[in-house]
Amino acid sequence: MSYSAPVKIIDHIPRDFDMKRITRKRPLEQRRVAKQARQNVEPFSCEHPSLIWKVVVLVGALAIVAAALFQGVLNGSN
Repeated sequence: MSYSAPVKIIDHIPRDFDMKRITRKRPLEQRRVAKQARQNVEPFSCEHPSLIWKVVVLVGALAIVAAALFQGVLNGSN
C-alpha cells in the first residue's frame, strides 16, 4: 500500500467515538497517603553492603591479581 492510496474507512467504529481514555485521579488525600507510604519504605539489607563484605571483596580481588602475577612470574622464568 502506498501513501497515495485512499485510506480505508473503519465501519464498525462510530465516527463520533472518543478514542481518548478516561482516567480519573484518586482523591488528593489518598494520593498523599500513597506517596508518603512509598517514601518510608525500608531498604533491603542487601542494598547497603556492610564494611565486612567490602573488605572480603577487596581481599578476593587482590588475591586474584596476586595469583595472576605469580603465574606470570612462574611462566616467564621458563
